[in-house]
Amino acid sequence: METGTHQSGTHQSGTHQSGLHGQAADNTSPRGRRKIGVIVLVLVLGWLWWDNSRITVRAVDVSSSRLPQTFQGFRLAQVSDLHSRDWKGRLIERLTREQPNLILITGDLIDSKHPNLPLVLEFVRQAQTIAPVYFVSGNHEVWSGQYEELKRELQALGVGILDNESNRITRSDSSLTLLGLPDPELTQGRDFTDEASDPIDRQLQALVHPEDFQILLAHRPEFAEYYAAAGIDLVLSGHAHGGQFRLPLLGGLYAPGQGYFPKYTAGLHRLGHTSLVISRGLGNSVIPVRLFNPPELVMIRLLRTSGSD
Repeated sequence: METGTHQSGTHQSGTHQSGLHGQAADNTSPRGRRKIGVIVLVLVLGWLWWDNSRITVRAVDVSSSRLPQTFQGFRLAQVSDLHSRDWKGRLIERLTREQPNLILITGDLIDSKHPNLPLVLEFVRQAQTIAPVYFVSGNHEVWSGQYEELKRELQALGVGILDNESNRITRSDSSLTLLGLPDPELTQGRDFTDEASDPIDRQLQALVHPEDFQILLAHRPEFAEYYAAAGIDLVLSGHAHGGQFRLPLLGGLYAPGQGYFPKYTAGLHRLGHTSLVISRGLGNSVIPVRLFNPPELVMIRLLRTSGSD
């Protein structure tokens, strides 16, 4: 009896060890490796979908001694590079929650290949119920061939079009001035080159109101030095899409007008007393996916400081 019991235990142990070896072999077999690869691929694709389908909010404080005291805490929502994307009401919900004083659209509201004017106009109509909306053109408005129609419809909704225009915002006995530069391709044509910046400089000189705190809407951030030289206090730009693929420690990979590893792709930059805020945007165009670079709504709070900047 004792011998039979001993043999039975030995036999079970051998079977168990054989099963372990078989399982290990299965995990390293081509079928096992494929299974692991599929799981990893599904996880990566799921994360990319989630990261590209959420709206993040970047909160930026901009401080200046030139800001009138009556505008202390004034809140600006920057909507940039929507590219006709349908957020199914989520962007309006987010704007409603943030309660800005102004909503500023810094170009590429539509996408040149898929303009979808009814969609973007409905978004703007709803945005107007939250706060006054101002707009400046981007290159995709030019490329679409539908900008004049879009412009008429926006004006009919009461949107302030700031292409080479200014608008003074008054509170009590103080004011600040909104300025807007149209995209260079609107004024210089599709043959525009990034080196041909003299017209931009002349446009800025005709627009500036040095006595006021000035906020410039200009789609392209690569002309930051020109904006600063004109004495602008705050510039809002987009266009770079955050560099599309953001790499750890390196930042954005590529931006139009700047090339690889561009300098101006996202966030707050200081050039002398000029603050430049660049939105990563809310949509995509040529490249349909982003990496480590989720769409964003930028919320800017204006703060007055004592002394000089």
